[in-house]
Amino acid sequence: MNKKNIKFSKFITPSDFFAVLIILIGIITAFLFDEIAIRMIGVSIAILGSVAMFMLISQRLSEVVEPRFSKTDFKVTTTKDSTATRQTVEDFENTFGGKDDFPITSANKPSIIDNNPVSQKTVVKPSEKTALDDLGSGMRIVGTINSKNENVNRNQDIRPQIKSTPTSTNATPNTSNEVANNSKSQSSLAYKRDNDTYVRQTNIDPQNKDINKLQKSTTTNKVEEVVKSDEKKDFAPKSVDIPISYFIEVDQILGDEPKKEFEYFITRVLTIIRSSTNTRSILLFLVNSKESTIILESYVTNVHMALKTKLSFPIGNDIVSQIVKNGKPQILSDINPIAELDIIPYYKTPTSTCSLVGVPVYMGDGIVGVIVADTDSSNAYNASTVAFMGHFSKLIGSLIKSYTHKYDLLQSSKTLEAVNLFYSLSSSPLQSDNLPDKITETLASIFPNASVGLVSYDGSSESWIIKSYSGSDSHLLGKAISIENTHLGNSIYNCETYHLKLNDNISGILLYPDEPKLKSEFVITPIKSSTQIFGAVFMEMNNNEKFTEYDISVIELIASHAGINIEKMYLLDALNNSAIYDTNSGLLNSYALFIRINEEIERSREFKTPLSLVMFKFDRYASLDPEKYPQRYEYAINIMIQKVTEILKVYDVIGKINTDTYCILMVNKDSNSTKFIVEKIRSEIAKTMIDYSGTSLSMTASFGISNYRNDSNFDIMITDADKALNKAFEHGNQIQIVY
Repeated sequence: MNKKNIKFSKFITPSDFFAVLIILIGIITAFLFDEIAIRMIGVSIAILGSVAMFMLISQRLSEVVEPRFSKTDFKVTTTKDSTATRQTVEDFENTFGGKDDFPITSANKPSIIDNNPVSQKTVVKPSEKTALDDLGSGMRIVGTINSKNENVNRNQDIRPQIKSTPTSTNATPNTSNEVANNSKSQSSLAYKRDNDTYVRQTNIDPQNKDINKLQKSTTTNKVEEVVKSDEKKDFAPKSVDIPISYFIEVDQILGDEPKKEFEYFITRVLTIIRSSTNTRSILLFLVNSKESTIILESYVTNVHMALKTKLSFPIGNDIVSQIVKNGKPQILSDINPIAELDIIPYYKTPTSTCSLVGVPVYMGDGIVGVIVADTDSSNAYNASTVAFMGHFSKLIGSLIKSYTHKYDLLQSSKTLEAVNLFYSLSSSPLQSDNLPDKITETLASIFPNASVGLVSYDGSSESWIIKSYSGSDSHLLGKAISIENTHLGNSIYNCETYHLKLNDNISGILLYPDEPKLKSEFVITPIKSSTQIFGAVFMEMNNNEKFTEYDISVIELIASHAGINIEKMYLLDALNNSAIYDTNSGLLNSYALFIRINEEIERSREFKTPLSLVMFKFDRYASLDPEKYPQRYEYAINIMIQKVTEILKVYDVIGKINTDTYCILMVNKDSNSTKFIVEKIRSEIAKTMIDYSGTSLSMTASFGISNYRNDSNFDIMITDADKALNKAFEHGNQIQIVY
């Protein structure tokens, strides 16, 4: 192993002058005075000064870590100005940057066992150095063995278990210790232990007297290994008691959110660099090329009070920005204390930084980050340090690339999950009264730490109101909102998403006057389709969290799907209202049915003829649940409607009010005649058996009847019939009449 070359001049400080002065005073006193007592005092003073000098220097040596870095042949350009001495590595990109993100190196593994035959055996003297010695493993190859015995010895334990005989500890490869071999070749195997590592040693001794005894006592061609049992150990074993919990991660985060996993690995990498170099603080900065800013991502330091932990600054003239601009590592030494905070942007107070090194992090052809390390020691970094950190910069670049891909996959999965969640919540028939709740429920599930609200136009009050809200301010539900001179109105008028941040000095009104102050961030997204705008969704993040660009894209996606569904709902309503008959049942649609009811009411009023209005629903049964068995339910309904139309007269009117409510208008029939016909219809429905795929099913219906009176109109008759129907439907298979 190579010895360390220590330059003691680096460890001499001005404070050592006092120790040197004491030594000189003692020496001068010992030589100038003749009295023995004074001379002894002078000698004692000199000895005490020497001991003090030794203790000071040894303390500094014990605190300094000088790692062994491989020598590099980088081209380094050195410049010096009033701020610091600057060294720039010119050819770093060709070595640690560019497109070679994952280099693969190959090396020949040294082998202790040689496959050469006996005639080609070579012996390495213990005094000779090998490649393993340069690696600092403490292992020496002192011999080779016969290739015929390789397969046998390879499977044996490297520490033999048989009893051994004492030998000399100074044996050379030409002297034998113990012999175990076949009859054709005689060789001895011994084990020499160096730095607690066993190494096989082969010796040739054709004159060994124990060969014949070993040949007679063995019947098979086996090889026995002998070890020196009483050999004096030249080392002192030392055990370190480290708990197993030191090597186990208690808070396991792998496989969780990629951001936390990325921070975990980056912190471990920075810790390794700091523990291997003379470093006080090591930091990783990421570059935001879109906004031309540099962001502090992770750091490991022992000067926490002086560090700006939440740091984001524009690219300027500091050392980190210069590395980003030039794409070359830089080493600073002899830093001027006056200019320290100007060239080092991450400290808020002076820290007596003497040396600094910065290495760019490449991903592909661009720079995505910078690793910066600093210390209060002079001339602590050189080109070898850059080469050492360059390997970690490449590792960090690979981690960033892996994290980016994993984050993109997670975001795509989250988008798909959001869309599926919206459609699963909207699987039931959409109506204008429940759609706002579906939208806010979806967004609240995706963003549990945010308050969600929806604003749309209310035709009855002719104003914009908050139709749905999910959050702590429940009083906002139903609140009227002015879209004039507000950010909400601007979002609707301009059909744009507004992302408002607390630190942007927002002016104006978000939703309404006298609103509470903004907590963190606010997002307004219009609900739109390709042709219209139906309202807007607003969200406010709680707990000082932030909306990412991807979060905003998810909100816009949900709002876009909501706009498409609203437009589809309006188109279906328009289609149903414009069509006279329902395409599935053949009955009158609600719009045509109401027109016909109004016509018959006017006719009954003019000609004084009786008129009755019947509303009915089919009772709910588990076997005919429309949500679980929609096809079976529709099949049964069509059969029952056919039974009803067979009982009615041709001039009687039957139609569909909504998805599960039907209406019959009995023309020129009084209450008794109407009740008789409805009872016949109820009985016919109850006794009809429906055969569906070999299964017999039955249904019942509930009816509500209202009759025309002198003061009746359309609204009164519909309201009375609906009240009677609801009362009958509570009990099931009944008829209720309002006189």
